[in-house]
Amino acid sequence: MMKKTEQAIKDYGLDFTLRDSSSAGMSATLANKIKNKEWVIVTWIYRCDETAVPE
Repeated sequence: MMKKTEQAIKDYGLDFTLRDSSSAGMSATLANKIKNKEWVIVTWIYRCDETAVPE
């Protein structure tokens, strides 16, 4: 997803900063931006193996 996003930013000449982060980092950034009423775009892919509970 990162490579395609980087290419889209270039193709469309967007003035965006792309950051790779953990889910926790993304959630913290999102909460902070909402609190400060700042623009932010996040992408997230759900992966069930991150939340799997061993039996």
